[in-house]
Amino acid sequence: MAFRSKGISASLTVFIVIVSGTMLAFSTSAAHGPPVDDWTVALYIAADNNLEIAWDHYTLRGLLDIPDSDDVNIVAMVDRLSTNGTELLEFSGDTYEVVATYPEMNTGLGETFSFFLSEVTTMYPSENLCVIAWDHGGSWLGFCSDDSQGGLIGMNDFSYALNDAGVYIDVFALDACIMSTTEVIYEAYTTGLVSYVISSEMYVPYDGFPYDDMFAPLVEDSSATPEELCSIMLDGWESYYHRGRSINLVVADVNAFGESLPKFQTWSDALLEGLAEHGDEYTIAVDESLTNDYIATTVDLYDLCEQIIANVQDQAIIDASMAIMSVVDTTVVGLTTSGWAQGMHGLTIWWMSADYVRYLPRYMEEVQFATDSGWGAFLETLYV
Repeated sequence: MAFRSKGISASLTVFIVIVSGTMLAFSTSAAHGPPVDDWTVALYIAADNNLEIAWDHYTLRGLLDIPDSDDVNIVAMVDRLSTNGTELLEFSGDTYEVVATYPEMNTGLGETFSFFLSEVTTMYPSENLCVIAWDHGGSWLGFCSDDSQGGLIGMNDFSYALNDAGVYIDVFALDACIMSTTEVIYEAYTTGLVSYVISSEMYVPYDGFPYDDMFAPLVEDSSATPEELCSIMLDGWESYYHRGRSINLVVADVNAFGESLPKFQTWSDALLEGLAEHGDEYTIAVDESLTNDYIATTVDLYDLCEQIIANVQDQAIIDASMAIMSVVDTTVVGLTTSGWAQGMHGLTIWWMSADYVRYLPRYMEEVQFATDSGWGAFLETLYV
């Protein structure tokens, strides 16, 4: 089975669904100006790499299976590997039109992503906005690689693009591997411009999002709120991937996560203070946690805290870990997960190993969560 992260494969088993929690509603009419349509669904297709065939065989076909609507705009800015130039496509049922063409762009740059956001919201003003970044994903290292020009949107590029465009996004989804991380959610929070992030802790299959299953219901009822669209997208994912694969999809409440920063600061400090005494127990906890093993260990945050509590006899660390588990419960307002990953809870965090210390300077420089939460300081002491 091919996945949207280079060189990754996995065996796949049984599917379960959990959708819970309370979501908060946000108004975006002020950000977009006078509303024209109910929704704009805008895809940023970074297909200038080995995923180009997935665009043609899966995503494009899925988009063409969404019924036409007067109230929902479905558009995609596409940069392909096999052609020069970039196109903006507008979908109308089983047809699409090229409504704009641009010179060849590096879709791995924050500047290009910012241009895309400004362009589609100017051309397609609406009450609500769903933006989907489509390509490879690499956790906090970034998303949307461009093989022709050599680019990857890192965390600092991501927040720059959102702030530069100044566009409010009700639902930001990543059709890319392993992007449901503390680092990504917090980066979105720092901008104040995103309500919900939909992404996966795991590897997204080569098929990517099932766009017809995810958005045909929105076309049928364009009055859906952002919260309702999140649930619709989870339902569409489950409907398509019901065959028992070890994958998941997560809805994260961005503000709920960002407001929990003091709890992360307390947790980081507690772990750092106990490092000399409990370092071996930390290693055991990480080894026993569910991970996706990308650039060392990208570990399920809730499971990590459970394992720390089970292995470390220190009340301050236990209390701080329990508080982080409550953050995950509050942040993850929708989850569908399956197979051996069914014990995952929705968010990962980077736990650096000795073999990957070379990534630490980049982590500290590009990831705001690393500095704001104290997590980077803990990692610096862990192996440096």
